Amino acid sequence: MYRVARLGETLNPELFVYDPNVAHSKDREALSQKAPETWVGKSAPDFALADLEGRQVRLSDLHGKVVLLDFWGTWCGYCREALPAIEMLHRGLKDKGVVVLGVDSEASGLARQYVVKNGYTFSTLEDGKEDVVRQFHVDGWPTTIVIDREGTVTYYSSSGYEPEKLRDALRSLKVW
Repeated sequence: MYRVARLGETLNPELFVYDPNVAHSKDREALSQKAPETWVGKSAPDFALADLEGRQVRLSDLHGKVVLLDFWGTWCGYCREALPAIEMLHRGLKDKGVVVLGVDSEASGLARQYVVKNGYTFSTLEDGKEDVVRQFHVDGWPTTIVIDREGTVTYYSSSGYEPEKLRDALRSLKVW
């Protein structure tokens, strides 16, 4: 809400008070600690989304492969920092049965332009209605999820890119 202030007028100090409950803010650190308890060991929900070329990708069609989902956005600084490493994982592990899928909920033109400009080759899926974001309860970006060959979530991190933890999760699946 915007208010008009006139010079010399005294403003109510409560106008400048931040209340996280009113803003519906979430503590990313607390969420990231709860997420693994919620998802790790459970079956990943199936979904179908189009990639940037319009091809449908269904998670259940990837049964038998390890899937790394990376929820990212061009507006997210932490995502932009992590994407080069996600790309390297894609390039290094694609021949070992690992499928890396970026999930972006922006307009496809923004994601496509960013992917092309930066030379990323992993598939990026369009989630414009944020259906998959809701399915996986993504509350922070980037969120990285690893799903094993049987469709079970083995790693869930919404506290930013954590290369050591992600590497350990992939090693436990014998793809490293």
